[in-house]
Amino acid sequence: MSAPASKQDTTTADGQPIRGYYNRVNDDLLIRIPMTAKRVLELGCGAGALGNAFKARNPDVEYVGLELDPDAAEMAKDRLDEVYLFNADKDQLPDEVANGAPFDAIIFGDVLEHLYDPWQVVSDFAKLLSDGGCLMTCIPNVQNWWFMQAVMGRGFEYHSEGLFDRTHLRWFSLQNMIDLFSQAGLRTTDVTPRNFILQRGEHSFEKFAQMMAPSLPALGMTPEQFAAKAKPLQFVVRGVKQGKPSERMLLQSIMLRPVGGVNDVRVGQPLQSAASLPEIEVHATVRSASLFERPAEQPKVMIWQRPVHHYEAAKSLLNIVNKGYIVVTEFDDHTMRWEGIEKHEYLTLTGCHGVQTSTQVLANIFKDQQPPPYQPDIAVFPNAVMQLPERRNFTDNRLRVFFGALNREEDWGPIMPGINKALAEAQKAGIQIGFEVIHDQGFFDALETKIKRFTPTCDYPKYLEILGRCEAALLPLNDNLFNQCKSDLKFIEAGAAGLAVLASPTVYSATLEHDQTGLLLEQPDEFGASLLKLAKDLKEAKRLGDNARAYVSRERLSSQQIEKRLSWYRLLWDNRHETTPKLIEHLQQVIAKIDAV
Repeated sequence: MSAPASKQDTTTADGQPIRGYYNRVNDDLLIRIPMTAKRVLELGCGAGALGNAFKARNPDVEYVGLELDPDAAEMAKDRLDEVYLFNADKDQLPDEVANGAPFDAIIFGDVLEHLYDPWQVVSDFAKLLSDGGCLMTCIPNVQNWWFMQAVMGRGFEYHSEGLFDRTHLRWFSLQNMIDLFSQAGLRTTDVTPRNFILQRGEHSFEKFAQMMAPSLPALGMTPEQFAAKAKPLQFVVRGVKQGKPSERMLLQSIMLRPVGGVNDVRVGQPLQSAASLPEIEVHATVRSASLFERPAEQPKVMIWQRPVHHYEAAKSLLNIVNKGYIVVTEFDDHTMRWEGIEKHEYLTLTGCHGVQTSTQVLANIFKDQQPPPYQPDIAVFPNAVMQLPERRNFTDNRLRVFFGALNREEDWGPIMPGINKALAEAQKAGIQIGFEVIHDQGFFDALETKIKRFTPTCDYPKYLEILGRCEAALLPLNDNLFNQCKSDLKFIEAGAAGLAVLASPTVYSATLEHDQTGLLLEQPDEFGASLLKLAKDLKEAKRLGDNARAYVSRERLSSQQIEKRLSWYRLLWDNRHETTPKLIEHLQQVIAKIDAV
């Protein structure tokens, strides 16, 4: 079965269209493939769309596909590392695959319902898992309300795909799937329902549930239990080898309201990467969080993004700590922007077990701002991107330039005369330079060209989509203490999309290699001159973009640092018996100051 999805039909070698579901990505499977996986095996890989999407997140993975359809398998060879024609009901596993075990993840996406003996297939493949590896599947739900309504009503017709796919040989409820895993020696770690709106109004799930409500007591079900069974069209089920169950680490976050992608890069994407691991449970909320009851020995970490703690916050922090949590402060700016931080004796940096930030410059400053005797550990995790986006630039002879940042008015002023001079020279020479500007109306208005487009402050996906359409990015930064404490995120974002970056040495000289992964420009007028030069030589611009993208692929993906993050959280947890009493004493002293006022 393949769930509803956008069709991305491609063609076979002889020009015939390939069935759409061979080229779809199941996002609920994608985000559950462990980001740390080194070897992945997919049965029913189709045209390799899922593996291709995962390799954009983890380029170092060795991804092996098995596929029944020859045309789909041929296409998959261009995307995956190894592809073999394979009929799971008839063929013996290729020696190359068997000898390549163990695998860190094995995937059955919309496959098991098509097999004569899925029980034996899962059992055989489970033996190929590494210690700690996971097996996951997406299955149609035989208890889905649409299925029940069709069976109990006028009947149903078979289709080429969907719930009533004519090639379905087996049917599963969620419990059937959990039992199948257990028989194969797998322990189910998590289940994700996939709910799709199939009908509305008189033919909706809500209407069907109302009709069924009088019968539920006789079935021994509450309305909530019925909805949990009948609403999902599919389930994604993930399991690991049975053995001594390991305590899942609980990661929670209190995030800022979304602004300019800060949430995504510093907290959201790292947590999403962590959630891809079966042993990690993640809950992310904005501005507040509920505390969960968990066993005392289960690791629990609360990540609080950029808090500005006044003394009163010590009471909330003490409550979190008393619930058995490790508290981590996430901070990615110099504290000078918030006078309340210093006024309240840097409780932001001391009311926790640890502080995480993006640069060593900030780490050093924070260490100096932590007054003794209680000084939490500080860890540096450079900003990274979740994946390499599909390349969409350098498709014509125009240079599109991106500028989009918050609070950069003082930084772009000195370079604007040179930019406008370059635009005038380009116009005389018949060279097109266009601009995409996000957020900064002043920068947009100052550009002396009609080839420009303005987008108000937008969400992060739209920001990245606009960025990806451009060939060059301007990253000016004046040399001052506040700017020195910024990260190189703008370069990482632009580099991932393959843009040629023109940047100031402030911050970016620590990462960007001049004339290789971008251009480091000392003087304001160099920005305009360099921009004109790249507009005249798009091959050179693309070379810089290619190199920057390669750098990000090698060193600045979330998948490459998630183990380091989790190791630090585990270290904080392991040290809690020593650090938590000190933190509690510190918080109690702060609370005493409140009571004394």
